[in-house]
Amino acid sequence: MNEISYTLFKTVFLSMKQIMHAERVIRDKMQKLPEGFVKRTYRYWQQGHEVQECNLYTPAEEDEESRPLLVDIHGGCWLYGDKDYYDHFSYHMVQQGFDVSSLTYRTIDQVQLRHQVQDVFDYFHFLARKKKEMGIDLSRAALTGDSAGAQLSLLCLCINQSENLQKIFGVEPFDIDFKALILTHPVCFIDEAGRLPKWDLISRKISIPGLQTFLYGRNYKEQIEHGYSVNPYAYIEPGMHFPPILLVTSKGDKMFKIQTQMLMKALDQKHVPYKFYYERDPEAGHVFNVTNPDAEYSQRCNEFIGNFIKDNLNKPKH
Repeated sequence: MNEISYTLFKTVFLSMKQIMHAERVIRDKMQKLPEGFVKRTYRYWQQGHEVQECNLYTPAEEDEESRPLLVDIHGGCWLYGDKDYYDHFSYHMVQQGFDVSSLTYRTIDQVQLRHQVQDVFDYFHFLARKKKEMGIDLSRAALTGDSAGAQLSLLCLCINQSENLQKIFGVEPFDIDFKALILTHPVCFIDEAGRLPKWDLISRKISIPGLQTFLYGRNYKEQIEHGYSVNPYAYIEPGMHFPPILLVTSKGDKMFKIQTQMLMKALDQKHVPYKFYYERDPEAGHVFNVTNPDAEYSQRCNEFIGNFIKDNLNKPKH
């Protein structure tokens, strides 16, 4: 990728962060957060970057019995988002009977993908280490991620099962046995994530290599972590075990629905079972259920997700 192409991609790509922030401001003004809930914030890496914080969402009135924990890894094209990005979605899931935790990880205008993986691992270690202080039940925990957050969720579960991948990404395994994995509009094929419909030449010459340059560095093809994370075929190894998996996508996701279809094919070839939720309402766009949880089709989807988790809390991994 030459310097002119990279500069062009960088300009356009970073402008997306401003667009996503503007959309978030509008969304937050339109959504009214319910009362009766508490959001607590923690530093999950004291010696790290100031953004390395996480939230815990719980009811204002404590239950006598512990509640299942839903751990959420936000999306945002690896470029945008934080622990507060999906406040409204988190409160909806608290209403369904869960405690919810989310994190802020560093974005790729600051770091590369390997550092985002390290942030997620540091966060998981923090949850395991501070579970009593936080009052969370990790024996009944589920993991969810949307878009790029789904990619990080699946990749981290695989890294946690492979000593080789742990060495490559510079992490230590965490001790959390997630009972369910929900991948919402997953964008797991980084080598295809920059593809623009009807713009094949621009995709091949600019956007596809541009995104990989951001995630791995200018010589991304020479980086060992690239070869082990660029798509699920690279990191789902024989003998790996996964909790019950739910894939979520929608008719209205014109841009990234194909990524879910590609992941389904990969899981089939890797003999990894999963269930599939498809929202047919054309108004339900990319990651609709987390960005607009008040919509009827979002409530329908999130209720399905909640029931999927509850049905699998006591089941063993596949």
